[in-house]
Amino acid sequence: MNNKLYLVLAACSFLGACSNKSLESAATPAGLTGTWIEKTNRKDTLVFNQAIAAGLTEGNLLVKRGKEMTPAGYLLPKIGSGLYTYYIKDNDIYLLNMLSSSSVYTSYPLSQVQGELKVGNFFELGFNTPHTAIRTFVRL
Repeated sequence: MNNKLYLVLAACSFLGACSNKSLESAATPAGLTGTWIEKTNRKDTLVFNQAIAAGLTEGNLLVKRGKEMTPAGYLLPKIGSGLYTYYIKDNDIYLLNMLSSSSVYTSYPLSQVQGELKVGNFFELGFNTPHTAIRTFVRL
């Protein structure tokens, strides 16, 4: 009876180690560097540039969302487009819009799973707004 219990516990431990969580890796600026495109609609693009100094956990992020016509007839970049500076801490990316007068970084969830980047949808809502969904990006 005792041997069966140990066998069941060992099997559960093994299965837990093989779960999708073990395929998730911590995001780093070096791992993010490059161009990522939103997986479903393929309209939003994130371009990560790592900080020049080695070992830093920060960098610059360019968000490209296309343009839209305003009610006044002006063709302007969509909300959320622009240049951000960022740093990573734990499983969050902290963003600061470089064109904003705010000096407060806002955190959004961030993870890399099997070559996909999952991030809170800060770019769809405007800077300094809590995310409402997680978007998946793939590297170009």
